[in-house]
Amino acid sequence: SKLFPNPFTQGVWIDVPLTLNMVNASLKNIIGQELKQFTVSGKEFIPLSDLSEGIYILQITKDNETLNIKIIRE
Repeated sequence: SKLFPNPFTQGVWIDVPLTLNMVNASLKNIIGQELKQFTVSGKEFIPLSDLSEGIYILQITKDNETLNIKIIRE
């Protein structure tokens, strides 16, 4: 999965390869509290302009695989 821009201000685009079909994503703060949850298929914009500045973790899960991406809100 590709994610951009990073750092972001308004939100992020997530580009999920067609082979994956759909993934679950969870946005967590730096101490691991879950803030948002969503599913993504294809290329989708996730609006995150309500977040305060700082570092967040976007956790993408498909089947038993988990990918953690550090994203920064400017």
